[in-house]
Amino acid sequence: MSRDSSHLTSTPWYKLPIVWLMIAIPASSIVLGLALVLIAFGNADDVVADDWYKQGRSINRDLDIEAVAQRFGISVDFELNDEDTRAHLHAKTPIAWPEKIELALRHPTFAKEDKVLELAHQGDGLYVGEAAHYNGRDSIATITPDNKYWRLQHRVSVSSGKATVRAQE
Repeated sequence: MSRDSSHLTSTPWYKLPIVWLMIAIPASSIVLGLALVLIAFGNADDVVADDWYKQGRSINRDLDIEAVAQRFGISVDFELNDEDTRAHLHAKTPIAWPEKIELALRHPTFAKEDKVLELAHQGDGLYVGEAAHYNGRDSIATITPDNKYWRLQHRVSVSSGKATVRAQE
């Protein structure tokens, strides 16, 4: 018997669709896996602070300085605009105006969006500092004087560029 090979066509492997299907499945899983790794590292959660125990123990001290703000009836109205940041400090009890106050706007979940501003006293409870360029989302506003004698902290919405922080009652 003689074999007739004239009716068999030999095509190169790279022209067969099944070969490309077998290559495409693992290649696509590698590409998608690398994309997931990049997304995971780009949006990683903030890590727990190394001194978490010490921070937990200092909560009572933090509550004490918030009680001082409550006792004096301190409140702060602040405004964020393109030129500067302005804050007006009010107190029901006469207090000595601190030379500087720190306004910290902390995003509840994204630490990258936190802003900390130092505002200088201009007279009569008015404080001015650099522009914040804040995105207008809800944030936790913390206001402390330069001597850390009292503190105000409250969740605020700064969508209009203005907000008020009062001592908790």
